[in-house]
Amino acid sequence: MIILDCEQYSEEHIDARLGIPTASQYSRIITATGKPSASAQEYMYELAREAITRQPTQKYQSFDMEEGHRKEPLARNYFEYIHDIDVRQVGLIYKDEQKRFAASPDGLLDGSGLEIFCPKFATHMVNVNDPKNAVKRAGKIQQIQGSLLISGFDYWWFCSYWPPEDKPAVDQVVFKVHRDEEFISKLEAELDRFTIELASVVKTLKGMS
Repeated sequence: MIILDCEQYSEEHIDARLGIPTASQYSRIITATGKPSASAQEYMYELAREAITRQPTQKYQSFDMEEGHRKEPLARNYFEYIHDIDVRQVGLIYKDEQKRFAASPDGLLDGSGLEIFCPKFATHMVNVNDPKNAVKRAGKIQQIQGSLLISGFDYWWFCSYWPPEDKPAVDQVVFKVHRDEEFISKLEAELDRFTIELASVVKTLKGMS
């Protein structure tokens, strides 16, 4: 695993992500059931444009997404408190020196990583009552298994968090997600195919300019 040690959403972090598939978008390459995604080609052309222009594709940020980003540090502090451990914040992780695909983890630990989900209250309460399906409900299967592929770790922590200062106070959901080797094998094959085709598209488009 190769680590880019920078602040997420910094200029260095944004530039490093340009033109390469990252784990939060792996659902656009492969479905949660391990089949190629219908949105892969659109995503490929978005990345090709980024690779050529060195400008990020603009994405709409909903209120819920903005709230999730705002609450993420609170969730990370909560996780550190209950486990009495420091969570390392990094910019990106790559599987190897080729840096063909990456992930931006919410935190790294010794031998594991952390994915934080700060949903709206109703969704969090469903997670509290049905934690078994929380990762699927959050749409994080591809992202977490992709992070495990890149890191080589055996498990990744998942945390569904609702700030305790908000009322009513509720339980938090924290558990380990273990490697799904069958899915990871399919994901790696799709990433290999995707990145090879992406490189070809970028080369073609550059030749047309």
